[in-house]
Amino acid sequence: MSEKHSCTLAPASCSEDWEALHDLRRTELFAGKDIIYNPHHPDDFAANHFPLVFKDQGECVGTTRLDLLGDGAAAIRLVAISKKYQRRGYGKILLELLEDRARSHGVSKLFVNARPTAIGYYERFGFRTEDWNDPCGPCVGIFKDCVPMAKNI
Repeated sequence: MSEKHSCTLAPASCSEDWEALHDLRRTELFAGKDIIYNPHHPDDFAANHFPLVFKDQGECVGTTRLDLLGDGAAAIRLVAISKKYQRRGYGKILLELLEDRARSHGVSKLFVNARPTAIGYYERFGFRTEDWNDPCGPCVGIFKDCVPMAKNI
């Protein structure tokens, strides 16, 4: 893994970024689930929603989306690190860069609906179980087992 300074987290801005983002979501989040991934889902294009591409030295290693909710709050969505880059510290760097980006938008509290397998990851970085009023509605489908969590930043 490279150092944090060689990593970037920026909005998907070209066809290659969008292709990498969708490929990661398909393979890391939706593969083997009973749902068809929609690369044209309106949430990716909604106001104050930022689909982000996480790169190391120009290579896409992960993705997420930051949804600004207003009143200093934001939701983290669709976090994925490419399988070949997992367990190498990239998740930590992605979250640090995401918090920096959120702060730049005036965010002081982050929310996430964590999959059961990711609860420990979020807890290591200060998230705690906390119910919140997700404007996207209740967790359903492949997300039905998610645990609502929050962190002050």
